[in-house]
Amino acid sequence: MVRTCISGSVDNSDTVAGFVIVLACVVAGVLIRALVKPRRDAETRCRKCGYILRGLVEPRCSECGEAI
Repeated sequence: MVRTCISGSVDNSDTVAGFVIVLACVVAGVLIRALVKPRRDAETRCRKCGYILRGLVEPRCSECGEAI
């Protein structure tokens, strides 16, 4: 809501407060996303291609050939 003071100027304090709150939420979201590592599943995966390494018979990724 825009209010006009006795002097005729416009009071935008509600708009500024809303903008500051939205900006603080965006900054907090970016910081949390940057600081929290995404969880990966418990499977051991190849560093090169991400293939699940369960049940291998030799120490090499069967998908891309990367040494384990």
